[in-house]
Amino acid sequence: MLVSLAIGNVVLIDRVDLEFGPGLCVLTGETGAGKSILLDSLGLALGMRANAALVRTQPDEGPATVTATFMPDQNAPILSMLTDHGLNLPDEGEPIILRRTVDAAGRSRAFVNDQPVSASLMRQIGEALVEIEGQFATQGLMDTANHRSALDGFGGLDELRSRVSGIYRDYRDAESALIDAQNEIARAREEEDYIRHAAEELAALDPQPGEETELAEARALLMHGEQLVEALSAAETALTKGDGVEDRIGAAIRSLARQTEAARGRFDAILDALERANDGIAEGLLQLQRTMADAEPDPNRLDTTEERLFALRAAARKHNTTVDALADLRKALDSKLAAIEDTGQALGALAEKRDRLKADYIQQAGSLNKKRIKAAKA
Repeated sequence: MLVSLAIGNVVLIDRVDLEFGPGLCVLTGETGAGKSILLDSLGLALGMRANAALVRTQPDEGPATVTATFMPDQNAPILSMLTDHGLNLPDEGEPIILRRTVDAAGRSRAFVNDQPVSASLMRQIGEALVEIEGQFATQGLMDTANHRSALDGFGGLDELRSRVSGIYRDYRDAESALIDAQNEIARAREEEDYIRHAAEELAALDPQPGEETELAEARALLMHGEQLVEALSAAETALTKGDGVEDRIGAAIRSLARQTEAARGRFDAILDALERANDGIAEGLLQLQRTMADAEPDPNRLDTTEERLFALRAAARKHNTTVDALADLRKALDSKLAAIEDTGQALGALAEKRDRLKADYIQQAGSLNKKRIKAAKA
């Protein structure tokens, strides 16, 4: 049911908002009062041909705009039409809103619940919502395109028809999913030899995330091993020569510790700082010695590190990816192989779903057909 009509910038109308209640609503007025403009505006919202003559000629007024609001029944055929054309259905109790704009050049735009649609689709939707009859207009009852909806409405079959339409859509979706899966598997089988070889190659390589960075750092360390060891050795000598820094700091700590009671807390901050320094030097010396061991010149170790690093980078170039992504690529290839080997079960499940929906559709459509025949004879 049409519940409201909003018109803006159409011919003589600047702005008008009409609301319609249930039952008969009559628009009256003298000749030339603008009744036909209201009907033309409604026709514009229902998808009829747009005409630039409808737009007001006042400058800077913007396009002509007509918005028609309808409140559909719960199982109205229009809901199935919206679904069939991929449009979002209104929530229960919410209206269907048709909006049309026309600019001064005659260009129009059409919207259904704020979703852009073509003028032809809006006309189909409009014809399903409103029948405009005139002296020379074709009555909707004589239009064969409306006969099925009229028969279903007469026989109380709108809900069953909606259910059959839903089952058919589910069947077509299942059919498409099966075809897509078959095509994907066919493509995968064509590439199976390559996929299997690449998967085996990566399995043998066994790349790990972050490995490239670790190898590059180790290589840089080994390549400059002599210079680094020399610098580290000099640092170690500076820390350990003679009594060593730790021993000297330790002696300072012991000297102050003997007088802590007499100092009455004045040495506490000094002792804390010296102890932290001593701990830091000990930790630094330990790390220094470990780094010296890692940087010790070893041609064999350098060769092994470079061989591994270059192998990973070569594999990454081959597969047009990064070294860190090789591990994920390996998993993806393994998944493709598993899918190829498991095609029978996957396709079987999709085919079973398709066949079940097809059988359900045939059964429900047959029931609808019998009830239509019965309603037609009533």
